[in-house]
Amino acid sequence: MEFNPNGALGTISFPSLATSMPMNQYLRKTSMFAGPLSRKFTASNGEDYRWLHRGVKEHEWTCVDSRDYVVAHYTLKPPDQPSYNTSGNILTIYEPWVHIATEILASLTIMRHLASGKC
Repeated sequence: MEFNPNGALGTISFPSLATSMPMNQYLRKTSMFAGPLSRKFTASNGEDYRWLHRGVKEHEWTCVDSRDYVVAHYTLKPPDQPSYNTSGNILTIYEPWVHIATEILASLTIMRHLASGKC
């Protein structure tokens, strides 16, 4: 993943798939009128997945497939818990989708970048 110098979306590459493309082409808006935090991607298995921001209680981010099955979710550490040497945030990828774990992590990273407003 390469972000442009000003923080704008850049290029995403998957060497094992011999694929490289602009991030905004890889992670597309779900509709013309959708906000910036409603995006979907097509994984290497040919299926479409989309990220929901705070769409499920207790999950900051939730990734669902085309049938709305939860395939992964990202949960923030409760504010009252100590941080220690890690963030305490947790990405959970359910077992049937571990074969696209790299794509889930990459797309989540882009979604979090979009949410930060740095682009």
